[in-house]
Amino acid sequence: MEIDEDGEEIGTKLHQLYFFFKCAIIISLRIMVTILPIIQITLSVILVAGILLQNRSAGIGALGGSDTVEAGFSTRRGPEKTLFLATIAVAVLFMIVSFISFIVR
Repeated sequence: MEIDEDGEEIGTKLHQLYFFFKCAIIISLRIMVTILPIIQITLSVILVAGILLQNRSAGIGALGGSDTVEAGFSTRRGPEKTLFLATIAVAVLFMIVSFISFIVR
């Protein structure tokens, strides 16, 4: 066995370091299992709110084939575009958190 300048065996130090990292990973996984569902619920509420806040000019009449179908396709500008992009970002975050939650469990 090799001995370092402190007089301890290098294998013992590696074993202690391995044990420390193993405990840190276990603790962080337990915290993630506790926090991830809370994050998922929060993101899902924000996602539903973002979807419901987006208004489209084509109402129920467009479902029946009325003349207002083309009015639903307009360029998003200003706050409407910001809300649209934020909803996409929240949806992507929700998918990432769900995937991480699936892997951790």
